[in-house]
Amino acid sequence: MVYVGRIIFNDASPYANRIKIMWLDFRKVILEKFPAAPGMPKNIEKFISSVKEIYVTDAYHSLSIERYQVTPERMQERF
Repeated sequence: MVYVGRIIFNDASPYANRIKIMWLDFRKVILEKFPAAPGMPKNIEKFISSVKEIYVTDAYHSLSIERYQVTPERMQERF
């Protein structure tokens, strides 16, 4: 059992514990590098519209990768 602050790691493998401890150290550094969260969008309708548009495009590409026969027009009808 390994204690790091208030966190207890109780994995059977010392390697798993070491990776978790490394993640805790790296996480602090990574969070410092990320920009602040953008917050809520000012224009909700525009935001929802862009999300729907991206969703359709993403679904089209995902289905195409899986070798489904889809067209952008068919995707628009579906979503």
